[in-house]
Amino acid sequence: MAVENSAPAVVPKVAPAHSTKGAQAPARQRPLHLVAKLQRSIGNRATVALLSRGQPLTQPLISRNDTRSVSRTDDVAARVDQALADRSRIETSEPQSADVLQRTVAISSGSTETVQRTRGERRKRAKAKAKAAELAGGGEAELAGGGEVDAAVVEPEAVSDEEAAATEAQAQAEAQAQANAEAQATARALEAETWYSKEKSSGIFQYNRAKAASEKHNHLPFQDLFEMVGELIAFEKLDDKPWVQMAALLKEIMKEAKEFLVLAYLADHGRLALNWTRIDEKKVGAFKGDGEPNERKSIERTLKAIQTNSAWRPINGFNEVGKWAERYGNGHRGLPAIGTYLEYYVPAPANDRGNGLRRIVQETKSQRFYYTWTHYGEVDLPQFVLLANT
Repeated sequence: MAVENSAPAVVPKVAPAHSTKGAQAPARQRPLHLVAKLQRSIGNRATVALLSRGQPLTQPLISRNDTRSVSRTDDVAARVDQALADRSRIETSEPQSADVLQRTVAISSGSTETVQRTRGERRKRAKAKAKAAELAGGGEAELAGGGEVDAAVVEPEAVSDEEAAATEAQAQAEAQAQANAEAQATARALEAETWYSKEKSSGIFQYNRAKAASEKHNHLPFQDLFEMVGELIAFEKLDDKPWVQMAALLKEIMKEAKEFLVLAYLADHGRLALNWTRIDEKKVGAFKGDGEPNERKSIERTLKAIQTNSAWRPINGFNEVGKWAERYGNGHRGLPAIGTYLEYYVPAPANDRGNGLRRIVQETKSQRFYYTWTHYGEVDLPQFVLLANT
């Protein structure tokens, strides 16, 4: 054809996308049937992206002065078909192995533009494009004359099979952990209920013994035990009983009642000091006090003098006996809280020229004798021992 072999016509330069120059060609010179075909297939937004890559809609596809209009039209038709085929392959096929997808699309001026999309660009612009597509009604929004069209195709990121499997596995693990916790709580409640039903009568028995002892030893602490029993009675009145808490409380009540009964026993036998320390009971000669040779004889001599109501005479040349049957007020709190006490000096070691540290204190009602070689605990412990069989 003569037209095709003629010299190329002078084609006006295409104005940039942000300019309005070069956009005066009448629409009748565009291959409108081809553009309409492409629009119906992939939409107006994608058509502009594939053919013009950001060019204004008013930009002519074929120059007014191009003498090869017929040939150009056929050429554009071929490019439209190629664009449709490319679009179909992109939508239906797997992602390309190459990181960069390039397609060169010829436009009417004879120039070319590279459409380039990278995976990194799609990720960065996905959110913005999704919102723009939503505002534009799914990508079919009308663009104003002279406006710009973004060539990026919005593709939502698919969740991989590995991520979906990991999410499902995590949800299953959490559900299983919750089910295990509920099963363990049920098992603990059943075990606590069984133990409580079995030990309740024993706990009540020990509490009643402690209560009876508290009436005799009203100076002993019983209020805490009484309050715990009141709390347990309140639990008993509930329809949905907290068995675990009830079992733990019953164990604590039984422990406190046992300890209270031990204190009551020590108090009954004169072995609980006012400062809540335990007083050991020893036979004369069965313990080593200050370690001096004459200690045992000194204790026995003093006990005999008390029983015969005759004060012993001092040794080592001293005439004063010291305190004898004088009132002792338990100021060091080393003796039981209940009682009236009289104090007696015990002969000091042979090398001690003073009254020494030895003392015997008698409780007048029970006739118990307590001995100290530490001057009531001032220089060492213990404060006192209870002399057995005296």
